[in-house]
Amino acid sequence: MVTKHVTRYGHEAWPEDLVSLTQQLHYYNERLLDFTQAQILQGLRKGVDVQRFTADDQYKRETILGLAETLEENVYSIALSLAQRYSVSHWEVFMTHLEFLFTDSGLSTAEIENRAQALHLFETLKTDPETFHRHMVKYIYPTIGGLDHERLLYYFTLLESCGCTDFEKYAIKPDTHIRLLKKFKVVAAGLNYKKLTDETMSPLEALEPVLSSHNILSISKLVPKIPEKDGRMLSPSSLYTIWLQKLFWTGDPHLIKEIPESLPEWLHAYDVCTKYFDRLHPGDLITVVDAITFSSKAVTKLPVEARKEMTRKAIKTVKHFIEKPRKRHADDDQETNDSTITYADTLNHLEKSLAHLETLSHSFIVSLKSSEQEMLQKYSILYDLSRSEKGKLLDQAVDMCLDGQPLRMIQQLLEVAVGPLDISPKDVVQSSIMNVISELSGGSADLGGPRDPLQVLEGVVAAVHASVEKGEELVSSEDLLGWLRPFCGDDTVPVRPRIRVLQIVEQCFHLTEQDGKLLVFFRTEAILKAGWPQRQIAYGKDKRSLFFHLILQDSLQFISSLEPSLISNLFVHIFPHM
Repeated sequence: MVTKHVTRYGHEAWPEDLVSLTQQLHYYNERLLDFTQAQILQGLRKGVDVQRFTADDQYKRETILGLAETLEENVYSIALSLAQRYSVSHWEVFMTHLEFLFTDSGLSTAEIENRAQALHLFETLKTDPETFHRHMVKYIYPTIGGLDHERLLYYFTLLESCGCTDFEKYAIKPDTHIRLLKKFKVVAAGLNYKKLTDETMSPLEALEPVLSSHNILSISKLVPKIPEKDGRMLSPSSLYTIWLQKLFWTGDPHLIKEIPESLPEWLHAYDVCTKYFDRLHPGDLITVVDAITFSSKAVTKLPVEARKEMTRKAIKTVKHFIEKPRKRHADDDQETNDSTITYADTLNHLEKSLAHLETLSHSFIVSLKSSEQEMLQKYSILYDLSRSEKGKLLDQAVDMCLDGQPLRMIQQLLEVAVGPLDISPKDVVQSSIMNVISELSGGSADLGGPRDPLQVLEGVVAAVHASVEKGEELVSSEDLLGWLRPFCGDDTVPVRPRIRVLQIVEQCFHLTEQDGKLLVFFRTEAILKAGWPQRQIAYGKDKRSLFFHLILQDSLQFISSLEPSLISNLFVHIFPHM
């Protein structure tokens, strides 16, 4: 009664000589209340340290928020009571409880929604939408599975209803997420929605597994609201592009019930796909037809005749589109305006594809394909996939040259392809030599695997020599030396690989007098550096005395071990006018 009476009034209500006593009474009364609260907490058996709760304000705050993480009504009520007494904001308590409901409560989404409404959490939480948004994004969103459309829908509904739209950094706003999720819940339950909206991933990759004839139309109406990684919105055409490839190769429960095996079955599958070609932008149509006729799957699974027939049908379809343009939707018009590829371009592409497929029956290509050598079979596949595209063919021809294949074989490959290519065997050998030089100079050229560049060079030089011996006049020894001389004269490159390069050429071709002297010079320089590794090698009149001094001082034994030609060359360079 005394405590209640004293604490009812402030310190100013008491005589001055009693103020210190009332202050002490207030202090001990607070400690007593803390102790009483701590005992209550201890009775909850939640592992609360009573003494620390009484003395440590930070521990007190953490304990109160920890108590909010519960479904026990009495414990939650105590947490609210303690929060009010110790000035912990109800906003923090409510946010902590909401995070618990999403992450650790084990409740269904509907149960979470009902409890949150019953406790009136959002009337308080929406007073600070920026902090609410930050907590939701940081602590709650990562715990929601991409396939849990129901919970994701509730999550974005909360962001929308609590006024968080202005704080959303991503291209898709909460209201758009809500519309998308309501649709995807119905037509694509297996969609990983978080992958779909992850700005670091391709949304088409997320959509491809769930696409079918049942939902392709519905989803095509949704994709213009979904951004690609580059920020541009997806188009219905891009969606049909990935679906038609899936439809052709893996089938569909309604349209193609079994994966085709025979030629008629493959052609039937293709005919099913062509019914949707009018949904494709010209560039996407190229992508689809190439995926069907010029992919690794096409080479291994489809007969060449099937691929040719499919290409002919595609050409017929495109010609029809050119002759009778269809009325396009607004989305299609925008897509067409953004693209530089026309149906005329598509037609040219397909006609070249057909011409390339016709070359696969050429005796040279057939001989590669039927060869018992695995490497030659690989060349036939690479040629098949090249579509006679200049870049791909050049890369293949360079690979063949680096493998040491005959230049005549490379010439035949280039002659068979659909031209004009403007690539000669000489261009191929030069590119190969440049790759080797780059590798020897410390670069990272592609030599077809981790191979010794000098061994690769030996194969190239041997192929050139064999060609010269046969009188083919494709590449001359002078061409070869002309490409190698700049490397051999580069004093920033170690001497030994330069010597080895000239030796490789010398094994197959007669070096000119200049190149022969250069080779002897390099050999001399290498041996001198081996004998005097700490000295700089230089030549000229002013070096004569130094040279004799070195010989007399400590190098007589070293010089006597040199070959006569090297000693002669050494003197020539040091005493050029003797």
